Amino acid sequence: MLNDSDIKRKKPRKKSPGYFVVIAFVVLIVVAAPGIAISIRAQQQQQAANNIQSATASPGGLAVNKKLIFDDEFNGTSLDTSKWKPCYHSGDCTNSGNNELEWYLPENVTESNGLLQLHAKKQIYNAPDGKTYHYTSGMIASTNFSFTYGYVEMRARLTACKGMWSAFWMLPTDGGWPPEIDAQEVLGKDPTTAHMFYHYGANNTVYGGAWSGPDFSAGWHTFAVDWEQNAITWYVDGVKREQDTNASTITNKPMYLLANLAVGGNWAGPPDATTVSPCAFSIDYIRVYD
Repeated sequence: MLNDSDIKRKKPRKKSPGYFVVIAFVVLIVVAAPGIAISIRAQQQQQAANNIQSATASPGGLAVNKKLIFDDEFNGTSLDTSKWKPCYHSGDCTNSGNNELEWYLPENVTESNGLLQLHAKKQIYNAPDGKTYHYTSGMIASTNFSFTYGYVEMRARLTACKGMWSAFWMLPTDGGWPPEIDAQEVLGKDPTTAHMFYHYGANNTVYGGAWSGPDFSAGWHTFAVDWEQNAITWYVDGVKREQDTNASTITNKPMYLLANLAVGGNWAGPPDATTVSPCAFSIDYIRVYD
């Protein structure tokens, strides 16, 4: 057994200031790390949400203040035929009144990766009307949906192919014409100009105008029209570009939706050697609000 005299007494070691700094830093990391991680995760989640919103949300206009009554986000693998047909309600698959060169075919309408695409291509087609067409293309017309008054919006990327004519518009369900409301019409030979028209009256009086903006074939843009009892207002990228306030001429007939890629015709002019084949009119979504 050792007695006290045999035990070597050790003096306590003096802690240096650096020792306490290290301890304090370690404690700070342990305490703060969860909060830092949460903050970083929150920032990452917010950034992801912002990215999603910038990719899919409307940039403006009136849609946020109205009730959604119809939409197609085109997230399937083929056209939803409960909503759309690939020709006019009349059964016609061209517009001979405009001297257009295409015949619309179902196979020229494709849906994948969240997009609907209307393809126009050079192709010989012997049509049921007895004529031979040198181009085929794609179109959609709403089948089980029509409406009177509402805010209609499409997000799309158009084509700059010469001789092509992208359109998003409305016709009356009773088969008459006019009226006609054109949310947008853009010619491939002039892809920076969006045309907006309202056709009405027995003599086809036309109200509307054109807005020169960016190249609508170079990126995604929204095109919308707010059809009300007392006014028709057109929007591009959420900004008002044109308005008709002549309430006495504004139709109250139920209308259906159309989007098509016409080829040639009196206005667009024919394709030429610079026109590639196929050309595409790409649509992200179509929505209607009440």
